[in-house]
Amino acid sequence: MLRSVVGTLVAPQVEKFVFQHALKTTPEELLRGATHAANTISDELKNGRHDLQARKFVDATCQKSLMRDLAAQREARTPNAYDATGAARLHNVRMVVGPDRAACAKAREPLQRIELGDCLVVVGGVDEFLYSQSTQERLLAEYGATVQAEVVFDEGFPVDSKHHASYVFETFI
Repeated sequence: MLRSVVGTLVAPQVEKFVFQHALKTTPEELLRGATHAANTISDELKNGRHDLQARKFVDATCQKSLMRDLAAQREARTPNAYDATGAARLHNVRMVVGPDRAACAKAREPLQRIELGDCLVVVGGVDEFLYSQSTQERLLAEYGATVQAEVVFDEGFPVDSKHHASYVFETFI
């Protein structure tokens, strides 16, 4: 409950920061680019070209996950869940302030993370007060942030009765 309340309060500020300062674009422009990228990925998969990592469409972790998903879809004989059909809408914007994944994996000291709703994650040392705005600003200046935008195509393949397949676009700033 508290996470939901915090998220409701923090989400507009995170979204404003992400679009105005981090990505320096509009949500509409992001959705246009996301639609193009999703259509490209979907077309590649439909045409049997599954090694998207070699062509620099996705990273290694995403490639492994994609191959697992495709195998499960073939086994279940379900349609392509990656079809970008219908209007794109921004489902969630999340910012992870602090070291990126590679830096976290190499960290010599233990790290902790806090989640402020679904839109803000702060990663730092165990001795740092991560709820503090000044700590968050310092971590952002020192390490940067990962920005994730989840885009849903409402007429795409439904994952279940409530959700449609989505794409998460990520960049480190």
